[in-house]
Amino acid sequence: MMGNRLFDYLLTVFVSSNQVQLIQILLTILTLVFAFIYSFGNWRSYTFESFFWYLFCGFLLGFLASLLGIGGGPINVSLLMLLFSMTIKAATMYSICIIFFSQLAKLMTIFMTTGIQQYDLSTLVFIIPAAVLGGIIGSKLSNWLSSNNVKIVFQAAILLVIGLNVYNGWQLCQM
Repeated sequence: MMGNRLFDYLLTVFVSSNQVQLIQILLTILTLVFAFIYSFGNWRSYTFESFFWYLFCGFLLGFLASLLGIGGGPINVSLLMLLFSMTIKAATMYSICIIFFSQLAKLMTIFMTTGIQQYDLSTLVFIIPAAVLGGIIGSKLSNWLSSNNVKIVFQAAILLVIGLNVYNGWQLCQM
């Protein structure tokens, strides 16, 4: 909810929503570059176990996901691996839970404030089955692939999303 509030505030501060989108794109690229770099090598990781760190991590990841308008998967996975010494497969599972609750909070905020009338929901007919099918296939692949291969897929996905954000930023600057 805090990330969504900051996003709404930025929309009132900046003259153009394109400026806010560029801020989102820049922050997304920066966090994804961190995730990509962290996925290489043997960086130091921590094993925080206190309630404070769980709360801090959940708040930070939910805040970023909502502010940036993304699920936050690669960012979540990297931070979970860093703070809690999780394997990539365990961090992925926890990341999915974080994304679920973050997006649930965002949906509740939308329902309680502006409502869904302004959104075109016709694509949900395709998105929901595709997401379910993707989740099933991803789960099967995760069980089948080694942790090292999952890491390679993870890195490729990060590069793909960085590329997509660079392209979207470039297109926005051309307007």
